[in-house]
Amino acid sequence: MCTDEQLKQLFPFHILIKKDLSIVQCGNVLNKLIPYDLKGQLLEDHFTLEGIRGELNFATFLKNCDKLIYLESIKSKVVLKGAFYESASSDHLIFIGNIQPDHLLKHYKNKITLKDFPVYDSFNDFLFSYRTNAKAQEELEVLLRTSNKHLKKIKLLNEDLVKSEAGYRTLVENMNEGLLQVDNHETIEYVNDQFCELAGYAREELIGRNAVELLSISAEEGKKMGKKVKERRKGVSDRYEIQIRKKTGELIWLSVSGAPVLDARGKVIGSIGINTDITETKEIYEELQESEKRYRNFINNISEGIWRLEYDPPLKIGISPGKLATQLLHEGAIMECNDVISALAPKELFLFFF
Repeated sequence: MCTDEQLKQLFPFHILIKKDLSIVQCGNVLNKLIPYDLKGQLLEDHFTLEGIRGELNFATFLKNCDKLIYLESIKSKVVLKGAFYESASSDHLIFIGNIQPDHLLKHYKNKITLKDFPVYDSFNDFLFSYRTNAKAQEELEVLLRTSNKHLKKIKLLNEDLVKSEAGYRTLVENMNEGLLQVDNHETIEYVNDQFCELAGYAREELIGRNAVELLSISAEEGKKMGKKVKERRKGVSDRYEIQIRKKTGELIWLSVSGAPVLDARGKVIGSIGINTDITETKEIYEELQESEKRYRNFINNISEGIWRLEYDPPLKIGISPGKLATQLLHEGAIMECNDVISALAPKELFLFFF
């Protein structure tokens, strides 16, 4: 059994009461927080209780042992969270609890230091010291077994989480596409190596920067990027193309698959985009369009008639010249022609072809 001084040190916020609810002693830290002597005073004269119903007497407290309650000091506004427990003496009950960290900070002027607190779990010490009867010992064993099971489950869940996160990181860092994650204010929170390579920046040059301000090539493109971030806040996912400026000043085209990022409660806290460099594809497409434009200009401005016929079914190979001529005359459809052909009257068109 521990001494009174050991008890005060082990349980810095405890309150020991007698049957008449008078206070026998308090923990060391509680004595510092309440700057007047509580010994011999009635508990209800100095604390309000929340969590216990019925008349405030020893029998009621005994009935509500192990039940969570709140004690608030009337004068000092110290709020304790804990429970009453049976003491080694049947004439006493002991309150074991703790103070909220933010409440403790409010009382820093009382010069409380880490030395005022035990470096180990006082609750288990209390159970060992005060609940020495067979029933209490059995409850403790059940508690320890349950705690061990919970600890094993937590350990397994943590291991699974670590493995899952490691797998996710490996996937993200080795994917061919660049990954960019921003918060709701377009601040960059995460990029993978591929995105760093795409943009030409080191990772530390990107994290914490505003993506729109850093990467957009113009006010118009910046508005487009900002608009997409706003859409993510509404839970919208989509795919779009955008042009960005690399650190070197070079302009590149990206195809972006964007989606919102949600927290555990389903609230949108940012957006994530998978970025593919399509600059080469874009350049080829633009070259094809330019070539098509030149071809169209040439066809439309040439003085000779040009047309394109299609046949359904296709022309047969290896048939006699007569049958082939019949197919050419009667089964073909003009699908495309220039202005010279389209200006001809039907009769002139027939003579033109044949």
